[in-house]
Amino acid sequence: MAKATNPNSKDPYAKKQTIEFELPDAFILLCKMLKVEPKKIFMELAQDIGGKVYITKSGYVSQDATNYFVDKEFGQELYTEEDVREMIIELGFVRRLIDSFMLGQDNYYGGRGELREKYFQVWKDRWSAKTKIKTSAK
Repeated sequence: MAKATNPNSKDPYAKKQTIEFELPDAFILLCKMLKVEPKKIFMELAQDIGGKVYITKSGYVSQDATNYFVDKEFGQELYTEEDVREMIIELGFVRRLIDSFMLGQDNYYGGRGELREKYFQVWKDRWSAKTKIKTSAK
């Protein structure tokens, strides 16, 4: 079982965390053979699930990390599979918007961080309201 700790917070959702858990032997062996540190894999997986979006020529949004996350049914006691996919896609578009269009324009937009936080708050409010409606209808 994984144990997450942050010396400054007891919040399990804190942005900065130290996570201790036992890695499966097969995973360690694969990482060694490929000369890829396990930490790099977990960091990239978390970034991908957190909203890295790829768009193909046909306009289809494709993301293997999203498929993995949805296949594991994380959060589906509160949201449908389609909701979870949409949440991740929306986060990806916000992330792309901030990274692509606002880069280097901190002063004009009041800082990318501030603008990003506003977008994330709108996203959070939208999805929080939806889960409250869904859970109260049960």
